[in-house]
Amino acid sequence: YDETFSGPLGTVTEDTIFRYYSQTKILTTAVVMLAVERGLLRLDDPVEMYIPEIADMTVYVGGSVEDDTVETVLAATPPTVRQCVMHTAGFGYGGLSAPLLEDEVDRIYAANNLSIMKLIAGSAGKRYATLEKLAAKIGTVPLRHQPGTQWDYALGHIVAGRCVEVAMGRTLTEIMQTEVFDPLGMATAAWGVNANDPTLLPEFGYGTVEQIPGKPWTLKQRDPVASPPMPGLEAQMGTLLH
Repeated sequence: YDETFSGPLGTVTEDTIFRYYSQTKILTTAVVMLAVERGLLRLDDPVEMYIPEIADMTVYVGGSVEDDTVETVLAATPPTVRQCVMHTAGFGYGGLSAPLLEDEVDRIYAANNLSIMKLIAGSAGKRYATLEKLAAKIGTVPLRHQPGTQWDYALGHIVAGRCVEVAMGRTLTEIMQTEVFDPLGMATAAWGVNANDPTLLPEFGYGTVEQIPGKPWTLKQRDPVASPPMPGLEAQMGTLLH
């Protein structure tokens, strides 16, 4: 810890900005429930009600993407908003890196530019400039299992976030800012940073300090309106406690 977050990076303080990674899912779930409270969305609504491009999803049953022999069947029921936030919709996660691609569905995600590491790093942002495009793309690849039958950590919150955008008529960025960040005084929470924000952002590595030493991220300037292609907030470390 000391080697990663001190030395050339300086000392971690209350002003240090971190990337929240999957903790962003908590806030996405919060705005899903806000839409439910306002009668704009129901948890058991099929996601295709809000994302027509995601209708008629299939489930992987065999074959390989490498030799173009992937076999699928139609999903018995469409994934729901509830299943998306509970990780039971059947979506994949695309592996963490090439050696960690655990099964053929991960390989299918990677082959379709849906690798979780590319999404986190932002390299897929140019391809999927909005949640609308990203959610639609996720709908083109097969599910790992039938919706509602298994728990599997996945990209369902991206789909749920797009459902909220459609239900509330605003981008997820705008919804988060006006409904969560501003009311709770979460001044540094955003996809990106303001020019006057502290810019120290230690990089978390999936490995030991020796394997993946900490280093600062290059932070993009925040856009108060744009729909984020990958929900991965940055904020000071105490902000989430709000």
